[in-house]
Amino acid sequence: IEKYLHGIALCNDLDIRMSKATFLVNLSLVYSKVNKFEESLASILEATLIHFEIGSINQYNQSLIYVGKSYINLGKYDLAKENLNKAKIFFEERNDYILLEDIYASLGEISRINGNWEESLELLVIAQRYALITKDYNGSQKYKLALINNSLGNTYLYFKKFPQAIQVFRSSEKIGKMLQSNELLKDSYKGLVFGYTGLNKMDSISHYLNLFIPANNRLLAEQYNEKIDALNYDYQLEIEQNKFVVEKELIENQKKNQKIFFISILSILSLIIVVITFFWYMLKTKQQKTNLLRKNLKLEKEKLTLDLEKRNKELIATLLNLIERNKFISKISENLEQIKSKENEDDLAKIERMISVIDKDLTKNLWKEFELTYVNVHQEFFNKISNISTTLTSNEIRLCALIKLNMSTKDISSITYQSEQSIKIARYRLRKKLGLFKKENLTSFLHNI
Repeated sequence: IEKYLHGIALCNDLDIRMSKATFLVNLSLVYSKVNKFEESLASILEATLIHFEIGSINQYNQSLIYVGKSYINLGKYDLAKENLNKAKIFFEERNDYILLEDIYASLGEISRINGNWEESLELLVIAQRYALITKDYNGSQKYKLALINNSLGNTYLYFKKFPQAIQVFRSSEKIGKMLQSNELLKDSYKGLVFGYTGLNKMDSISHYLNLFIPANNRLLAEQYNEKIDALNYDYQLEIEQNKFVVEKELIENQKKNQKIFFISILSILSLIIVVITFFWYMLKTKQQKTNLLRKNLKLEKEKLTLDLEKRNKELIATLLNLIERNKFISKISENLEQIKSKENEDDLAKIERMISVIDKDLTKNLWKEFELTYVNVHQEFFNKISNISTTLTSNEIRLCALIKLNMSTKDISSITYQSEQSIKIARYRLRKKLGLFKKENLTSFLHNI
């Protein structure tokens, strides 16, 4: 972002509008990557205006595609559809299959969001056809084709067209393996589990469920490493910025000290003047060092606060992922329970084993990771809560941690596989062990620890 903004400033100085438009398009894409959708839209709209004014018709219509995608990110689907349809007319006349693939895929996504599944299916089929026409596509085109296949597969699942869904998910799986993309593999394996569940094929369900779990774990690890890299980058950047500020102030202080020194030499008229100047210089230098020390302490405190906020966001992201996984796993369990009565004894044994794996082992590793992260971030909280009541069980301490993260009773129920009534009873027992009065709020009490 910083480099593109610098490039735009240079283009303004040199009055190079075409290059400025190119910088704005790239800047819009980067803003979109970091979820700054308002800034992304503003950049692409400015680029679109420049292309229109200088008569770059092809680039203008390409920009309309990005404008449409920006409006999708902001939930303004009517405006998104309007811009995408304008670009569609232009590129259909030129048989530009690559850009038409993007347009139809985006229009299909809008139809799906609006609940028009039949229209979404029609548009995604067209997008897939254009993607397949492009024979010599590169890795990026393969990735887009896999995304279209996954969207198309989910649409087929909605219409219970399980064989068609399985076919496109298998195609997406092949591309995911080729590109070594855990994101594509996770989504394709998930779709294949639901597809074969619809066909009641136990062996295939078990096979792809066993593939989905490690793919999902690898994706979680990638996302976690990306967060760690981002935190390290922010930390290093902050250190460099702080170092620059301190060095700048030291240089300014040195200049001031040199000025004071020369003035003192030139103004030595008597011993009294020299002594007064000396003490004044020492006092001011000491005050400057004190101010620098205070600033450094303030910056360090702000850095620690920022680091704690980021770690808390990671904890919440882990919990939200756990909720999503548990909902998915619960749905699979329900589907398997529904078809138990229709199968023979051999298949029933397989189903029982899968349900046992789902109910007992799937979330164990993620819980361990969450608890380790929480202890590292809130070690003082764990120490204090343990001192308040030495009779707390590990489950009650876990409940304290989830309440402190503002998790609702419903979310805690989803995470722990316990009913909401069980959670309410656990909260009541926790209040008694913590010695809270009837009018005292448990959540407020835990936040104040």
